[in-house]
Amino acid sequence: MILLIGFIIGIALSLICFISTQNLISTALVGVVTLIYFFVYVNKVIKSKDEKVNRFQDCYQFINNFLIALSIKGHISGALASALESQNEETNDLVKSVDSNDPMEKVIYLKDYFKFDIYSLFVDLIKVFNDEGGNIIQMSRYLLNQIREDEEYIVNAERMNKKALVEFVILWSFALCILVILKFALDDFFSHIVKNIFYQVSIVCILLFALMSAHIAVRKITNIKIKGWN
Repeated sequence: MILLIGFIIGIALSLICFISTQNLISTALVGVVTLIYFFVYVNKVIKSKDEKVNRFQDCYQFINNFLIALSIKGHISGALASALESQNEETNDLVKSVDSNDPMEKVIYLKDYFKFDIYSLFVDLIKVFNDEGGNIIQMSRYLLNQIREDEEYIVNAERMNKKALVEFVILWSFALCILVILKFALDDFFSHIVKNIFYQVSIVCILLFALMSAHIAVRKITNIKIKGWN
């Protein structure tokens, strides 16, 4: 999807550049730079952000299901089996790869997969329960509150980022449309300045500035910080 969006934006900017400058070299420059940027950078950071958010969702689901199952069954092996039922194949394969029958070791091993502070806190909590017992629901109250706060932060961040992205697209769409409209509205004037090198460079700079603004927007919408994930 990201690559398709990048391709469409690259074509759109190239078309605007050609209409505004009637210069194939400038058009090719804008198109190539846009495609490289989306294919090399944007695709990577969006995937990284999605991986982080999806991994946190899996972590949240695993911890929640584990604690519920542990409160009912009272033993770690049963809780682990119940929690893994709702996990993806990758998580299950990681657990199966542990060369041990000790469920506690399998829970600890997943710290390399769920690289969040909340999972480290969860492991410490399960260790205490494993050694001393107790009421796991009461013991995990603070942990669950922390998870809910992180979950709310992600939801709010995603909502605000989508709003900011829509505003960005609308504003730049209007700005770039003006370049095209001016070409047809002031056709006589356009025919006099189109071959001016300063005008052509200015148009290319405007389009590259739009791309730079997109870069700032991409960095903003992918900047979701979850404690422990690097």
